[in-house]
Amino acid sequence: MNYFTTSLMKNLIANDNNLPLFEEAVAELFRSELEKSINEILEHELTLFLDYERYDRSNNE
Repeated sequence: MNYFTTSLMKNLIANDNNLPLFEEAVAELFRSELEKSINEILEHELTLFLDYERYDRSNNE
């Protein structure tokens, strides 16, 4: 299982048949994973646009 599946299972077990709490926990998990994914995509696009990796140093300092 990956991190996302493991987190879903932990939330399901922790909320013990309390559907509103489980739905809230799953919504927060989806939100945080979506935020991570979007940030990774934006960072990659910025790297491609600038044509160098983050924290790379140039030779003309």
